[in-house]
Amino acid sequence: MLSRLSRRSTAGTTSLSGSTEIPAARPIADTGSRRMRLMFMGLLAVVQLITLAVASLTIGSASKDVLRNRLSADLLNASRESTAKIGSYLDGPHRLAELLTDLSLTIGENDDAQLEAAFLNALEHTPHATGAFIGRADGSFVFVSKNPEGGFTTKIITINGSTRTVKRYLRPTSTASATVDLVTDDTYDPRTRPWFTLATQERGSAWTEPYEFASSKKPGITTASMIDPNNPASPVVGVDIELSEIHEYVETLRVSPKGSAVIVNRRSERLGGAARSLIPAELADPDDVPMVTRYRSNEQNMAMVVQRIAGSPGWRIAVASPESDYFAESGRLQNRLLEAVLISGIVTALLAAALYWVLKHRVESIAQKANVDKLTGILNRARMLELAERRLARNQRAGAPTFVCLFDIDYYKDINDSFGHGGGDQVLQAISHRLAHTTRSNDLVGRYGGDEFLVVFDGVDQATAESMIERLRHGISDEPIELGDKLVVITTSAGLAVSTGRDGLVPLHDVVSEADRALYEAKQGGRNKLVTAR
Repeated sequence: MLSRLSRRSTAGTTSLSGSTEIPAARPIADTGSRRMRLMFMGLLAVVQLITLAVASLTIGSASKDVLRNRLSADLLNASRESTAKIGSYLDGPHRLAELLTDLSLTIGENDDAQLEAAFLNALEHTPHATGAFIGRADGSFVFVSKNPEGGFTTKIITINGSTRTVKRYLRPTSTASATVDLVTDDTYDPRTRPWFTLATQERGSAWTEPYEFASSKKPGITTASMIDPNNPASPVVGVDIELSEIHEYVETLRVSPKGSAVIVNRRSERLGGAARSLIPAELADPDDVPMVTRYRSNEQNMAMVVQRIAGSPGWRIAVASPESDYFAESGRLQNRLLEAVLISGIVTALLAAALYWVLKHRVESIAQKANVDKLTGILNRARMLELAERRLARNQRAGAPTFVCLFDIDYYKDINDSFGHGGGDQVLQAISHRLAHTTRSNDLVGRYGGDEFLVVFDGVDQATAESMIERLRHGISDEPIELGDKLVVITTSAGLAVSTGRDGLVPLHDVVSEADRALYEAKQGGRNKLVTAR
């Protein structure tokens, strides 16, 4: 059979290798694209008009009352965001302490090796926690901490009668083997630490006040709890948090150039920040609902919001700002706003244009993937049938004919058998390329399935339609395809059906079925021919 399909061509042939580039499917929604551009430009114009209107209203209504309201909103937003951030910072270690308490019961409160492994794994997955530990009533202790330079340090104190042993384990990662040192000058006793005392007094979970960590010598707090609150000799599990990140955050938290913030504990002692002198003691205790308080300090009109930090050990955050920071340039506000309108208009136009092109290419890329056959680069079956249904319905309403043609590659199975599926794919790509470039720009060309292609066109009479199909068939067969070391002549059979538009609304399925029956007749009649449905 291959000999019947293949022959050497001495002239007029073009070699198509496996890397033949198939062009992207022709634009099928030019009208929609133009409509989208017009809508986008209209939207841009509306945005510009809104921007100008808002700016004009702002300029007209700029006053101290407006600026004061703005200051209040900024303070409330800053207090909400900061309490949420600090609460989230504390929440992870607190939850970790609860989890480790449960794990200690499961693992066994005296299994130092298992507890160390659990602490290592927990610290590796909890960003803000710097240490995890268990301290026992006999003075024994298992403590794992993160090293500033990376890795972990474990200290294990074991008590055996009157014998006290302290070992330190250094690990570059939580799962790496450890370097072990015997420590002889360590007098650390967990029972004397604030967290142990607090947990045993509270008989449950509690936060310590800030204190200096014994290992890092840095200020921090600990959340600790007894494993069994009903047992006075129960071990205590805890998690350490260094306060340096919170201090740095509060030091930089401000809503204006001279504004600042401070965190105070339940005794109104400052934990960090530079605004304590701006906050009167009588205003430091907030109501349940944060409100803006105005007062005078250092001959300045001040505004402040104080808010409790949920999940903290009784902390509150106060965010304050002098009103003068907002009113200092009120005399030049209108000129600035006018300048801002001009600049924002230009920037908005540039950003909108850039956004349009990004969205346009993104939409085109998505549409290409959704509508185009991956192998051949022409319309896939679903998109082809959708567009053909629209075309057919439009022509039927107008009483105009629509021509539907099914192409099928002759002896395609033999091609696959002889040249493999790669050769078969190459043939499909080449035929798709020729169909896409030989049809008119408004014709629809798609892959119907397997080795079948569907072409839908209109605007011609039947004789012209048949002539167009023959031209397409000869365009395929007249140019052999190079497969391996052979030039293979590919022929196609075609079935053509027409909906005249005079019979009302005929479903596309029926018209395609007629074309399919005509194609079957062409196959049975010897292939390499066109048959028009009668």
